[in-house]
Amino acid sequence: MNQLESSLYLEYLFLSLFSRKEARKPISVFHILTGKRTASILYVAESYQLKHFFSCFRHLKKEEYLKKMDILIERNELKTTSDSLVYLTEKGEKAVANFFENHYYPTHFNGLLEGRSLKSFWRLLTFVTQVLSEMSHENVRYLPIEKEWKQQIWLKSWLQMQKKMLSKEMLSQSFAKEWMALLAMIEPIGATVISMKLTGYKTYGKTAKQISILLERELDEIQVILTDGLFQCIKYIKESNEFPLFLELYLESIRKISLFNQSTLETKKLIDEGSSLDEVATKRGLKLSTVSEHLIELAILDETYPIKELIPERDYRQIMGLFELNPTIGYYEIEEQGYQIPFYIYRLLQIERRRTNG
Repeated sequence: MNQLESSLYLEYLFLSLFSRKEARKPISVFHILTGKRTASILYVAESYQLKHFFSCFRHLKKEEYLKKMDILIERNELKTTSDSLVYLTEKGEKAVANFFENHYYPTHFNGLLEGRSLKSFWRLLTFVTQVLSEMSHENVRYLPIEKEWKQQIWLKSWLQMQKKMLSKEMLSQSFAKEWMALLAMIEPIGATVISMKLTGYKTYGKTAKQISILLERELDEIQVILTDGLFQCIKYIKESNEFPLFLELYLESIRKISLFNQSTLETKKLIDEGSSLDEVATKRGLKLSTVSEHLIELAILDETYPIKELIPERDYRQIMGLFELNPTIGYYEIEEQGYQIPFYIYRLLQIERRRTNG
């Protein structure tokens, strides 16, 4: 793999996030990739159908990203509009298709819902894997990969609890069986990369750089394969009854993590108790616009949140009727037709329509 080839992976992955049908803001896509949690960016992530990519590139540098955008524009794979939006060109669309014929494309990302739990879950999973592997060979002379004292204390407590139900041999065997079953369920390349990262008895996890050399793939591609594989693992762990030990680790990893920040949760509590948005704003000493953003965040992050119950029936019926006639109708167009509704209701109904129409 030459230097030119090794610089292309993220360029084409990011290129794939743009559309021929609609022009998109490059900076909004950047905020989605790095996980900027504002109501407007969350809405854009949903509108662009990029929620799954949310926060999956948290450490991406703005300068690096914009440089890639410039390269793609220079190659005429992206085209700019007069108002600084960009859309995918026919050349760009073909380039993406050709590139990913021979490279991995992530199809299991779930960044918006699981992004914040992924790192802590992987950290816990690899630590438990090492300890149980060493324990199964009765080896106590090893250097733990986890240096944080709190994590070590938690694991000791967890092991003591498990030993009340299983012998250490049975615990190690059960954990190994869960690993074998899980790796057999996910895509083979993801299983390979995850396996190569694990540390255990007389086995040392390889770095992403080492794996990229061994598999002859770019470093960024290896990182994407690992991330995509772990999202797939979480999905199967949650949906299946086959992984009770792994599920315990997952639940521990999310124990202190909420989809919503504390302020949004406080707003949710008051709304659930029957307070109107104006009342919530008064009780909490917040601007109405801030409370409205909390409501939009709730609607985007929780697809079961009862949007219809929060909107006056007449407004709901009238505006949804306008959406049926013109799915792309803008807020100001609605105002021009004589309908006076707050902007947050317009936004909530856009979300509701997207839900009901898939």
